[in-house]
Amino acid sequence: MQITNRTGDWRRRGVEKRDYETKSRRLFMAMRPSLHDSVKQLAAENGVSVNDTIHQILEDYIAYWRERGESER
Repeated sequence: MQITNRTGDWRRRGVEKRDYETKSRRLFMAMRPSLHDSVKQLAAENGVSVNDTIHQILEDYIAYWRERGESER
């Protein structure tokens, strides 16, 4: 998985973004240590933060399910 730094690819299917949008919402998240280690390793491999990695994973997940839902209509 290729993770982009901060800007991401906002033309993704199903993920809408305003012309200029900052990451201003906060989320506290608990996860298993092994999952955190995997996310941290993925972030390091791509040279981005853990936060950017989680952000990209969530965007990809949303786009995937929105696209899948549209194909089943």
